[in-house]
Amino acid sequence: MSSFILSIHQRTGGTRAMLLDRKANAVASAFGEITQFFPQAGWVEHDANEIWEVTRRVVAEALQNGRISPEQIDAIGVTNQRDTTVFWDKRSGQPVGRAIAWQDQRTLPLCEQLIAQDKAGIEARTGMVIVPDVTAAKIRWLLDNDRAIQKGVARGELLCGTIDSWLIWKLSGGAAHVTDHSNAAVTLLQNASSLTYDDALLSALSIPRDILPELRPSSEVYATTDPMAFFGVRVPIAGAGGDQ
Repeated sequence: MSSFILSIHQRTGGTRAMLLDRKANAVASAFGEITQFFPQAGWVEHDANEIWEVTRRVVAEALQNGRISPEQIDAIGVTNQRDTTVFWDKRSGQPVGRAIAWQDQRTLPLCEQLIAQDKAGIEARTGMVIVPDVTAAKIRWLLDNDRAIQKGVARGELLCGTIDSWLIWKLSGGAAHVTDHSNAAVTLLQNASSLTYDDALLSALSIPRDILPELRPSSEVYATTDPMAFFGVRVPIAGAGGDQ
């Protein structure tokens, strides 16, 4: 029986599932759009539950289009829009509010504060410019402005991550809270030399380390799928990469 690799491309405007054979030929695919919300000027949000539901739907459609069974998938890779940030309840698996999309501009004042405080030092340590895209500023904004997130973090109930972390957590049934270095590279939280979280940035922004995903290489088995979440089978989730 032939075997295939499943690639999940979670983009700003939608999600594409693609099945590749052993020679990296695309044999089947499917695409579904996601909603972008614009609650006020400069703000862009996504529904993390919708992202998950669309992901499951397009995977099912790709399998059907290729006449491939879930048992024929040897491994899954996830690639995604970088910096889009979501909090979720680690017991219920439900997101807390909408995700802030990467292009959202609400964190510009916070970024300007960081630039004034230590632009050269922060950019040298992280290898990233200080712009509103960065996940670090989005996390801080949510911690400052969302009461449900404030309470959930204080109680130790919430996790936070970018969309790769969200999808891997959902695919694995909550077994893996991880991100890869290519996604972490643009969060402003990863030290570019040590490839660990930058303690000075976590301290400056008062971001608790325990809500953040584990930093892992881009090519590695992070977990297997939860059969309840993924068509009744266990498949290695074996790679992640920021952007498409």
